[in-house]
Amino acid sequence: CLVLDGDDPAEAYENAIADLDRMLKSDPTPITFAFRATCRIVCGEFEGLHGRDATALLTAARADMDAAHPDTARQYFVWFVVARLELLCSQQARKAGADPFPSLKRARAACEEALRINAASTETLCWLGMIGRHEGLCLADRGEDPESAWAGARADFDRALAIMKTWEWVWQQRGFLDLDRAVRSNTGDAFATAAADFEEVLRINPTFVEGLVALGETKRRWAEQDPKEAQARLRSALADLDRAVQRGPNHLGARLERAKVRLALGDTAGAEDDLEHAKQK
Repeated sequence: CLVLDGDDPAEAYENAIADLDRMLKSDPTPITFAFRATCRIVCGEFEGLHGRDATALLTAARADMDAAHPDTARQYFVWFVVARLELLCSQQARKAGADPFPSLKRARAACEEALRINAASTETLCWLGMIGRHEGLCLADRGEDPESAWAGARADFDRALAIMKTWEWVWQQRGFLDLDRAVRSNTGDAFATAAADFEEVLRINPTFVEGLVALGETKRRWAEQDPKEAQARLRSALADLDRAVQRGPNHLGARLERAKVRLALGDTAGAEDDLEHAKQK
């Protein structure tokens, strides 16, 4: 599985890891190690989103990838999993105040090796764009211009979409990049670009909770940029987030974002209710 939609992966992935453990005893192939590492990475991504420590999961995933020997396996998926692991490590380092660039450098190199083996790998191009997005964020953290990194990331997302236009995850990640640029530039056109990406996500998959949350956040931030249209955009954001909560009542991001929108609309009681639900997650 490449993508979650706010669901806790623990139980399903514990079962998958148990199955992979049995497979590895009889057939310790690089791909099987990479699949087990992927299970741990997905769980680590979920833990990171909820502000919890993912160190043990990352350590176990790294041990799997060391056992997979990507240098000799010569399989694009193995290198892709290395890239996914290193991107997550860079995100954890950034949150901890450590240097994220060594992991980002390894992530980029792994993506490039995967693409050397399979130039049409949509997931690798998507993650390469995600790496470029985070490189830009890290450059901005230290006061440098992120635009060159972000332009490269946009080009990588566009390459992925040229191969597969119907995978909502790529549109979603390009939308996050466009939202970063919109927040930095604070222009209506930039927010419109980000909103269009998230609307495409929902055209492909109308029930995708992460897409609804991202569109709601974009409209809320756009309302802050353009006070004349603020109320209309906030009400539209609330409608998106109501759908998100209806689809995923336990989705932490949906609850937190709806609380912000409700507060901006003057609904203090509603905001407090969402925050109370979020605390329980």
